[in-house]
Amino acid sequence: MSIFNKTVLLILFTIITQPVFSEVRFNDSASINWNTMIMTIDTALDLESADISLPTGRVRGDEILTMHYRDISYPYLLKVQFDSTSTLNEHIGKGSFDYLKAMQYAKGAIKTPSFISGNYDRLQSAYRISLAALSDTIVSHKVSYLLPAPLIPLPTGNWTGIVIIANTELPVLGRKTSSSIVPCLLPKVWDTDGRLIYSKEQSNPRLNGSPIVRYFPTDAIFQSNPSGLSDEISAIVGTQPLKIMAQGLFGEKPTDVIINYQDAESILSGSESIKLLQEAKIVFIIDKAGLVQAL
Repeated sequence: MSIFNKTVLLILFTIITQPVFSEVRFNDSASINWNTMIMTIDTALDLESADISLPTGRVRGDEILTMHYRDISYPYLLKVQFDSTSTLNEHIGKGSFDYLKAMQYAKGAIKTPSFISGNYDRLQSAYRISLAALSDTIVSHKVSYLLPAPLIPLPTGNWTGIVIIANTELPVLGRKTSSSIVPCLLPKVWDTDGRLIYSKEQSNPRLNGSPIVRYFPTDAIFQSNPSGLSDEISAIVGTQPLKIMAQGLFGEKPTDVIINYQDAESILSGSESIKLLQEAKIVFIIDKAGLVQAL
């Protein structure tokens, strides 16, 4: 499809989904929970501005909320950080992601039941979009790319997963600054020698809706049980994961982590540990404040 035709379709989509009542007032907000990989779009309809009286106008109010959601959901989705250099919008502009897929995900949100606010002047609802499913469509390669094993292999363990701890501000490679990690759909792992250790190309293309990395707060690895891990994190990395302290961050946006060269060599020295990368049995531990991102 040509750029012109795409532009025309996008304009038509915007026109079609405009609210019927131009003077109707809404209060909108959106956020991403990177732990659950859920984007939530909250919207509230000002009932007076829509000339709606309760209870008879409740159904009409829901219809207006639905039309309004169609208008605002796509722009919010375009703001999602895709990788260290681009948002989803920028990748669509490059032609590396189909904007029609993005529109389909926006339309496929799960709507929570609407409710009347405490002052009986607003009708509110929320829409939830799974970014895990979106992440799965981005992994489009057919075969995992295997990194070469070290010339002198290092000892490896019977690890069940990989946990990279990046829960504090870390130095950003190439800059005279430190930063907290910025979550995204396709983060990468580098080592201190500049080798790319993990990216979407290393993951199994048949992840069945699983993102290539999951994000968890610090307390998920300090639980009062034998493994010290929460049930949610154990479901991904097992009870005996390799735990690695991140050495730094990398990228235009600091989305990628840097691990020690020796840790990277240990992972690449064993076929079973390489398999952990292929199966996306890898999590990032980040500061709890960074798990929820307002858009």
